[in-house]
Amino acid sequence: MLSLKTLIFKTNIKKASQSALWLFLDKIFRYGISLFVGVWVARFLGPEQFGILSYATAISGLFGILAQIGFRRIIVRELVKYPEKRDILLGSTFWMMLFCGLAFWIIAAITAYWINPKDWLTFYMVAIISFGFLFQPLDVILYFFESKQELKNVIIAGNIAFVVSSLLKVILVTFKAELLFFAVVSMLDTFFTAMGLFIIYKQNGYVFRNWYFDKKIAFGILKESYPLVFAGLMITINARIDQIMLRNMVGEAEVGFYAVALRLVEVWFFIPQLLKVAIFPNLLITQINNEQLFYKRLEMIGSFLILFSYFIIIVYAVFADFIIYLLYGQEFAVSAKTLKLLPALIIFVSLNNIKNSYLIIKNLTPYKLIFSLSAAIINVIANLILIPKYGMMGACYASLLSFAVSSFFLSFFFPKLHDLHVILTRSLLLLGLKDLWQEIKKRQAKE
Repeated sequence: MLSLKTLIFKTNIKKASQSALWLFLDKIFRYGISLFVGVWVARFLGPEQFGILSYATAISGLFGILAQIGFRRIIVRELVKYPEKRDILLGSTFWMMLFCGLAFWIIAAITAYWINPKDWLTFYMVAIISFGFLFQPLDVILYFFESKQELKNVIIAGNIAFVVSSLLKVILVTFKAELLFFAVVSMLDTFFTAMGLFIIYKQNGYVFRNWYFDKKIAFGILKESYPLVFAGLMITINARIDQIMLRNMVGEAEVGFYAVALRLVEVWFFIPQLLKVAIFPNLLITQINNEQLFYKRLEMIGSFLILFSYFIIIVYAVFADFIIYLLYGQEFAVSAKTLKLLPALIIFVSLNNIKNSYLIIKNLTPYKLIFSLSAAIINVIANLILIPKYGMMGACYASLLSFAVSSFFLSFFFPKLHDLHVILTRSLLLLGLKDLWQEIKKRQAKE
């Protein structure tokens, strides 16, 4: 007869597997459609206008991470530990996110005008896209279902919203709409997603009226989250500053070429991200019950992600020219040069997801700020030096350097992170694959 502890553990594994499956299907569906629609939009707009759209999206993204406050992992962790505090946790987080969304919507618009005085097109596009910050507070519903590892209905609702916004983009291309309307659809995507979450929460019998704001709880969350807030900003700067600097130092077309290559690489970021989301609650429980097993599983996940990264790097290195020509045409041919090198980012994104899970579960979030700040500073300085000389390839070199330092090399210099650095190093060497294979065979034997 199974013990209660074993039964709970098996239930958690089953839920994690189901969550991972739904997240995988969700991302495949989304990236498949977004790739098709994105290619159509890029071909219609051309390098220059597509560069303007990417530039406006990058500026909005810098402040979007602040509007979300970086609460996600903290709230999920607290909901796993204290499910009875659901209403107070969700309510406190919702109101903090709403206030921040309003503040950073205004700040994003002001920043767009300050960087590009009298460039009203960019100003309006940033203001419209950033208005979506006001709908992001309902993401707390996603955090709640993530903590319960019940993502099926949430994912379905999100995909319905995504299909609607994608169809709107197709309509814009069909009727040859002005560039500004593409910014409106980007904002509506956030709105539709929020409405989907709202409906799912009510359909599951939960009541919004029970949410309430508690000052003590809110400041407690904020106190722990503030390193993640600034770390999130630094991560976003690290990911988007290249496009902003390219536009201001070289031109819109160069941003368009670079953005095309970057999007083809970013479509694979969902693999490490979905594993982190699906497995995080189970890793938290594992760490509480068995510290060594927690390290072992992180190493297994890391090794699998790095193996996947190596495969994608080889594919793009061989077929980059063909992929760009097939999808975007001769007009974007120069993007292939960047596409041959930029996929190395997938390695560092994978390591970063492992590192962040470790830091949050071990309550070492201040280190996340150190890593992210270092990466952002390195990226900005490297871009200033390399973009004038190498253009978009300079932005590529700067991104790889900054991500490599923040996701791997920097952890070596902190004694408290010795175990983490060992996990990251062994993952790069694929040493966790042996344990992963043995665990798979054990489960097959039991079945």
